[in-house]
Amino acid sequence: LMGISTGPHYVTATFTLKDEEKKAQFLTILNSPDGIAKTREWPGNEHIHIFVDQENPLVVIIQQKWKQRSDHQKYYEHRVETGMIDKIQEFGTLTVQHLGATSY
Repeated sequence: LMGISTGPHYVTATFTLKDEEKKAQFLTILNSPDGIAKTREWPGNEHIHIFVDQENPLVVIIQQKWKQRSDHQKYYEHRVETGMIDKIQEFGTLTVQHLGATSY
């Protein structure tokens, strides 16, 4: 399997927000300088896309591509240390998937 330890590394973060008010607060943070802009600038981030589930608009999915898993790990640790992960989890639930490309 390619991508498990050396890269690229893909991350899917799925946020299920409690209600429209929490979604609005969440999107405000995403659009702030400390939100997606910081993720895009983080060393090793190659791209980030944000989607809203058309079947359930309270579900926001953020897909990221990192040069390698360790780049995302450093980024995530920073988000934990600064309190961002705790802050956004007040708005709903967060599920994170780590994906490696395969040769299929």
